[in-house]
Amino acid sequence: MIRLLKSLRRDNSGAVLIEFAFVAPVLALISVGAIDMSNAFGKKLMLEQAAQRSIEKVMQTTGELTVEQTIAAEAVCQYNGTLPNGNCKTAPITTANVTVTHRLECNGAVTTDPDCATGQTESRWIQVVGRFNPLTYIVDAERALFSGSWTDPAIGWAVLAAVLTCVVGLWVGVRQVAKSTS
Repeated sequence: MIRLLKSLRRDNSGAVLIEFAFVAPVLALISVGAIDMSNAFGKKLMLEQAAQRSIEKVMQTTGELTVEQTIAAEAVCQYNGTLPNGNCKTAPITTANVTVTHRLECNGAVTTDPDCATGQTESRWIQVVGRFNPLTYIVDAERALFSGSWTDPAIGWAVLAAVLTCVVGLWVGVRQVAKSTS
């Protein structure tokens, strides 16, 4: 038994695997975070461009649909692209994934009134939000961290998702290494 322990102490052939097991989750987290941020930024940019085009279309014409329905439909069309015949593609998002909200500010204060009182400065905002990213809470947590809000509940959910991703990735990796060495 003592001879076995001494031989194991001198044997460092598995040291690299153990070191990799410690470093792999951190590398995976950094890689997934960078990819997720890139994807989220690209999707956000596509949605903003779709919203801009939607608003331009509403300014040109509003037919049978309401303004909100026209904006949502055009945002989906701009995001998904068009078929060769000019019709909008129906995937990956639909109008059910797009929310259009209005905000009216009178003298800088948000109001629910349809119009500002006489003499007040009016600002109208339209917000188009797409719910297409299954990891939205991670993006929300990243935004909260960038803005300095360290107590946002989204941070806890994002940490949980990142830890679960690392655990699953490490488990799959260890299983693959074990299969390849046996």
